[in-house]
Amino acid sequence: MSYMPDTVQSFGSNLEINPTIKALLEGLANVSGITYLKAVSKSICDALGADIALVGQLSEDRQSMQTIAMYRFGEHVDDLQYGLKGTPCAETVTRDYCIYRKGVQHEFPDDQDLVDDAIEGYIGYPLIDENGKTIGAIIALSQQPIEVDSLIMDFARIAAARTRAELQHYILQKKLQDTLSDSLILNYTKSMFMANISHEMHNPLASMIGYAALIRDGQVDPKEVRDFANSICTIGETLQALVSDIISLSSLELWGNSIARETFDLTDTAIAGKRMQMQQAASKNLKILPIKQTEPVYITGDVTLTKKALLNVLINAVKYTENGEIEISVSKDENGAEIAVKDTGIGMSAAKISVITKPMKDIGSTYEFHQNGSGLGIPLSIMMMEKQGGQLSIESEEGEGTTVRLHFPKELLSDKEGDFI
Repeated sequence: MSYMPDTVQSFGSNLEINPTIKALLEGLANVSGITYLKAVSKSICDALGADIALVGQLSEDRQSMQTIAMYRFGEHVDDLQYGLKGTPCAETVTRDYCIYRKGVQHEFPDDQDLVDDAIEGYIGYPLIDENGKTIGAIIALSQQPIEVDSLIMDFARIAAARTRAELQHYILQKKLQDTLSDSLILNYTKSMFMANISHEMHNPLASMIGYAALIRDGQVDPKEVRDFANSICTIGETLQALVSDIISLSSLELWGNSIARETFDLTDTAIAGKRMQMQQAASKNLKILPIKQTEPVYITGDVTLTKKALLNVLINAVKYTENGEIEISVSKDENGAEIAVKDTGIGMSAAKISVITKPMKDIGSTYEFHQNGSGLGIPLSIMMMEKQGGQLSIESEEGEGTTVRLHFPKELLSDKEGDFI
């Protein structure tokens, strides 16, 4: 490989632009944006007699290149992304320019694209912004050895100046479009979510008011009052769960990454959760077993999120268990600590588990969950656990009950009392 020290001087010279270069540049004068980037890739092939030319954008981690415009064997082709490791492009983005007149594939035997395309010659010219940061590159590849002269290097230098500006403009425009699209999509999904929630709340509320009005006006047989009251309670529980989901979702969105880091007792949290669901379980003749763990198990996390996640899990356990019992347990070992909720309810198939544990990154995902009838309880609980560094896992079989675990890794265990891991 050589770096053409004799051509460096020509970069700083005041030589008049060669007519060939001038003609190529004039052909690019009236185009801009992606049209320019595509045109310049073709012009590079024309100027160098190359077989492939591209304008690429360097990734933020400098590990890959995304082609923005690529002219290959006489035609423009779709963009692609490729890793830089083991390729001459990796050298290009760290130097002023990089030239292999011939034998480039032998210098980079791990670059399979060079071998597949029988590439002999390579020229790479980095595109550097005003802060000295490499943002991309112009690259040309040839199946024949490249005859490099000052004409070619002057064209590369002049073309690179404008190409850098066009690439910067393209990157900024793309970021703006992505941001605008994300904002529009988020606003749309929020509107759809609220419309959907409003509909789900309207009908149950109308039913509750109707039942209550009939009882108030004495239009219900005294023998049926209990049944009407049970219906009101059932509807109220559904609405309570829905409102809890909305509040939890709004809280997560407002908090963002601002998660509390405090030491709290998992045993106390489990006891509080059990206490909150005792009445609902008793109304279905379900028994919540005593919590065997009595000693504190301290962890560092967000106690509010943990309580909300546990409550969502317990609400589901009561809701989907008709007969039997619910067990809440707290445990700690060398891998961390956890609260587990085990029920004898209807259970779930592997397919169902896959649906309800599908990542829900933000409020924009909620409409999908409501549309497929999955509810928000478990997806929200997963978010709450992950935000504080924990995990939620589910073990279940249809007809065999479900066990949900809220796990905190050993890194979150606290030595508050001195005798804990």
